[in-house]
Amino acid sequence: MAVIPARVRGLFFIVTGGIVFLLLLFYNDVHFMRSSFRFYNIPEDFDRLDHPPRPQYPPFHPPPVTVDEHDYPRPTPDSSPDFEDDPYPSSANDLWDSRAESVKEAFLHAYNGYKKYAPFPADELLPLTNGSIINFNGWGVSMVDALDTMLIMGLHDEFDEATQQVASINFSMPKYMSAPFFETVIRYVGGFLSAYALSGEPIMLSRAEDLAWRLLPVFNTSSGLPVYGINVETGEHAYGGSCLLAEMASCQMEYKYLAHLTGRDEFFNASDYIMDIMINTQNPINGMWPTTFNTWTGEPVNDVFTVGALADSAYEYLLKQYIMSNKTETRLAELYMSSITGILANLVYISPTRNLVYVTDTYYGMRPTRKFEHLACFFPGLLALGASSLPPEIMTPQQKELHMWAAEAIGHSCWVMYMDRKSGLGPESVTFDAPPEEHLAARPGQTYQEQQKEQEEQMQRERWVRKVGQWITAGRKGNGGAPPGVKDADMPWYGKDMRDEEVDEDTGKVIVRKKKDYFESQDNYFLRPETLESMFVLWRTTGDSKWRDRGWEIWSAIENNTKTPSG
Repeated sequence: MAVIPARVRGLFFIVTGGIVFLLLLFYNDVHFMRSSFRFYNIPEDFDRLDHPPRPQYPPFHPPPVTVDEHDYPRPTPDSSPDFEDDPYPSSANDLWDSRAESVKEAFLHAYNGYKKYAPFPADELLPLTNGSIINFNGWGVSMVDALDTMLIMGLHDEFDEATQQVASINFSMPKYMSAPFFETVIRYVGGFLSAYALSGEPIMLSRAEDLAWRLLPVFNTSSGLPVYGINVETGEHAYGGSCLLAEMASCQMEYKYLAHLTGRDEFFNASDYIMDIMINTQNPINGMWPTTFNTWTGEPVNDVFTVGALADSAYEYLLKQYIMSNKTETRLAELYMSSITGILANLVYISPTRNLVYVTDTYYGMRPTRKFEHLACFFPGLLALGASSLPPEIMTPQQKELHMWAAEAIGHSCWVMYMDRKSGLGPESVTFDAPPEEHLAARPGQTYQEQQKEQEEQMQRERWVRKVGQWITAGRKGNGGAPPGVKDADMPWYGKDMRDEEVDEDTGKVIVRKKKDYFESQDNYFLRPETLESMFVLWRTTGDSKWRDRGWEIWSAIENNTKTPSG
């Protein structure tokens, strides 16, 4: 889940998100630092807290742990997965190395602007006014969120300076304020933990443990679901009646990894209990979860299904928890597969004119809104990661093939959303057209119920999996040897008008542009990292350099359109 910013933010937003993927996209040979990261294994006799009564977590934290008082594990030479071997090395030239350097320069430009005009502990830079803002607790979120980026880029001086500032954070908070649980976990706790995993600096783990413990009382509800926020000094809840799917299911990686590092069962059990709730509330028909839950009952309170805002990272964390557990938490892999099967069957559609495959939302009886969010563009990367990670006993070869088709088709659409515009920057959301036949008026004598039934049947025919099934039944013919939308989807407009003629340089044929079959429902651009992440994962999982090239196209548009003198 992401929060749409209320104020204009600088290039630093992309620095703390998508720029890591940019660096990996553009370097020929990236050497990661050795780390203290270890996959955790769940013993067969592990005493998971599956049922109430659950413990109540104290609202006050003991004096902060200091480095000298806690014997944290230190890095070992063979403790991390080997990320150094690039399975798809690029050609031996300097092009991609120079592009990677330009990304690093952009990071330094933005980070130096942040340090100068929004110095720690301010959270973010306001790049148009050279001002600062405290909007994520006032503990320097931009710095913490970028710690691992500094390490990956080899910016050790900047990291060492930031480490001194991390040591000064005491998580103070006025009584009238509260820390949003979701944002605080993914930005601060996750920031500290990733920095510790890459550096072994004890202060990073100390701060992660301190803050995660202060946040634990968010789970003190009758259901065990977390409330929206908490005052980390008093333990007082904020906005406790309902909980979003992304909020409740996007803390497990941080808390379970922290439990592994510190040996504190509270971190594992509080976050893993939510997985029990998700198993019990999974929709038996479509395998998904609605966006909103009641924190008192633990039950869903609406029937909105999406992989966009309010839900997105919940599905992401299912797969990544399984991977992080050294593939021992098989129930999470099974939960991932059943939910993704439902998403592909119910939320993925193909546009009527350009054959663009997209994932949308449904309301009230699975009726599609046809809205395609930028936030949903993490989904093709997730599909590709799952297809390359899950063993055959969980994902069959046929399922792997389907998931990769969907990953490439939706990834293409995400890229087209950028390249259709003259600026090269993708809109926050678009809404695709419905097929003409869906708008047909009722026939004489046809009842309202009969018309609704016909429309429901038509909407089912629009679903992408239906088209895939028809293509397979027909002998897998046409469309370049792939289902509709994978290889035959329309190419971008690159900001040109439909009437502009273009001649193909190779064939000499005039290219006729198809009519756009969507409109921009939100035309803002918020420097989001989802599409860049998917370009990176698709490049690494397919070995096709076109995804890397597309990442560079997007980066070039970002650099050309969003850079300011300070950020």
